[in-house]
Amino acid sequence: MSTGLLFSRDDLVFYIFPTHRHADVEKLKELIRDYGGDVCDYHRLQSDDERLGRSEGVALIDPTQLYAPKLLRKREKVDPDGEVVLTYLNWGYAQLCVDQNELIHYDVARRALVFCRGSWPDGSWRFYFSEKLGQEKEHFQKTVRRIQKYGGSVVFTEDIADVFIAPDDPTLLLAARNRFEWDPQTRVETESWLFECVDQGYVKFTSPPVRRMPGRRPGSRRVEFTPEDDKHLVTYIANKGREDGQGLQGIGFYTRLYNSGLEWAKRHPPDSWRGRYGNNREEFNAHIERYRARHPEIHRDNYGRDNRTRFQNTLDRYLSSTQRNLQHSKDTHAQDKTGEGQVARQFNEEEDEEHFPPRRRRRSDQPRKPAAQVPREDTGYEMTEDDAVEGHELPALAFERTGAVRRSTRKVPKRSSPKKIARSANKYLTSRSRPRAKGL
Repeated sequence: MSTGLLFSRDDLVFYIFPTHRHADVEKLKELIRDYGGDVCDYHRLQSDDERLGRSEGVALIDPTQLYAPKLLRKREKVDPDGEVVLTYLNWGYAQLCVDQNELIHYDVARRALVFCRGSWPDGSWRFYFSEKLGQEKEHFQKTVRRIQKYGGSVVFTEDIADVFIAPDDPTLLLAARNRFEWDPQTRVETESWLFECVDQGYVKFTSPPVRRMPGRRPGSRRVEFTPEDDKHLVTYIANKGREDGQGLQGIGFYTRLYNSGLEWAKRHPPDSWRGRYGNNREEFNAHIERYRARHPEIHRDNYGRDNRTRFQNTLDRYLSSTQRNLQHSKDTHAQDKTGEGQVARQFNEEEDEEHFPPRRRRRSDQPRKPAAQVPREDTGYEMTEDDAVEGHELPALAFERTGAVRRSTRKVPKRSSPKKIARSANKYLTSRSRPRAKGL
């Protein structure tokens, strides 16, 4: 049979089922007409044309459409008399016949086009196998040959794959699907899914899970807040919220309220409770203060309350910084004994003179004279837990402009709280008149 007349049969008519891929449809029409075929409008099947009644119709289905699995599973359309009027095939059938240079039997074509998605050459689904499958070489090669036999192809680059084959493990499968959740070009399936497609003769992807959209459901009425709801909210915030009022603007506090198991808390979602307090904050705060004044026992401890904080312990931060200062002082003193510290100070002085004046604005245009270095001795002092105890001496470091460091001690006044001790120590260490040493 001549290739130019491959589809030139009076009893053969092609119909292209409606699809949104218009450019591919035009290419397919051109391919069929080049080989002597006839492509008719699918909607003409409903007419009483004499030729359509006696012709064998082949409906070419785009396998990427949602209706494709249903029609490919149906296979044929039968009239009331029991005669086949239309045969549903993958629209790669035309290209398959051109490649083989003959009209392929419909059952054979169905098996050869299971993983075919396009009507053009090499228009197959491209599969990529996850590295977490852990397949042996022989098993992997056998799977690749099976995919190629049914019209598919295997790629070794994840970016160009159409189907990502993940392990059957539910955890790994869910992780892979979450990874490609927003990728419209890549589907995630398992190896067992491949065998199911081969058995049924067409590709049907797993539908993505449907999740509930946040907000009020269509047709439902808004549940209005009642005075009882406000009283419950005041009581809950007074007992569970922070005394300074922090943490009441975020959604986390009200999410815990919704999941607390209280029956009245289920009347409104967390966003509604949050909005109720935020829109009437002043009124709620007044009621909360009055409630706490009548129940002073709720502030005795923080058990069962929101005890989150945005600040690190100030005393711990001071102690850690003091340890770094002491270590820096010891390293500098050790370098001075070996002569390395003197060379480093000379280098720093030359560098300061070359780049003077520094960025900080000075009152005088003349460079300041370097401060005299104070001789010091290595006392071997090490930090202990008793340094933060009331009445003990806390070591502090004073830094000159030239980089010299001298040790000094400061007596902690008695009858001072730990907060005052830490605040005064931080103020002393971060004074602008004493630049911080390198590395602090």
